[in-house]
Amino acid sequence: MPPVSRRLAVLAFSAALVAGSGCASGGGDETITASDRAVPFTFDVPKAFRKAGVRPEASKGDPPLLIYKLNQLNLVDVRKSAGRELARDDIQRQVARSLARLGFPGKRGDREEHNRIDMARFEISNDVVGTKASSRLYFFSGGGGTWELECQSSGERAAELLEACAIAVDSVEFKGK
Repeated sequence: MPPVSRRLAVLAFSAALVAGSGCASGGGDETITASDRAVPFTFDVPKAFRKAGVRPEASKGDPPLLIYKLNQLNLVDVRKSAGRELARDDIQRQVARSLARLGFPGKRGDREEHNRIDMARFEISNDVVGTKASSRLYFFSGGGGTWELECQSSGERAAELLEACAIAVDSVEFKGK
């Protein structure tokens, strides 16, 4: 299964894998800067978000490399989708095919630019651990790979998560730039 397909195969399980919390460093008065050695870029999230770990043994695929969450269903996570930088058109085609195989036919990615980075955005609705959730999936290339920043939202904190998602994608910055 291609890396993008493998990543999407675990989409429905991402919220169930989140555990623990911590703090991030950096950021301005209202945000913190999310960073991890395994991820070649940083992004900002509101201070209400806490860094979370995953239980790799619970994953049926590659777990996220970095997670910031409000709660179990409202989170921003980062995954490596491919070990090389793919063109946005290739990303859009591969992700659309993978989503169709996972039961989300007809999904087409929107072309967007955030902080001078070309991105492909997909939106899906799903049941996560028996609860309705929505995900905005942003795919982009840089730093030697293709990455996904997922914004998963549900329930009464969904609006707060969507605001945080806009902050996150607009602040993606590759390290060393």
